[in-house]
Amino acid sequence: MTRATGAFTVTGGSEQTIREAPNEVKLTRVAGTQRFEGAIVGEGSVEWMFCYRPDRSAVFVGFERIEGSLEARRVSMMSVIS
Repeated sequence: MTRATGAFTVTGGSEQTIREAPNEVKLTRVAGTQRFEGAIVGEGSVEWMFCYRPDRSAVFVGFERIEGSLEARRVSMMSVIS
């Protein structure tokens, strides 16, 4: 299997509370942007839904789209994160 390595920098983001009540889970929507360097060079955007438990741990699911180049070839990628 071929591997691509690199790094990303978060370039922006916001978190909006959808629902919050005492002793219940807190639901939020997170939107963000990223810049990628390495084998993947380009810009990315993410949309996540977070569920914070009363103990302050969290689970999330989301989508990420990256537009740029992979080893000098123009690409657009979409991934599901969970």
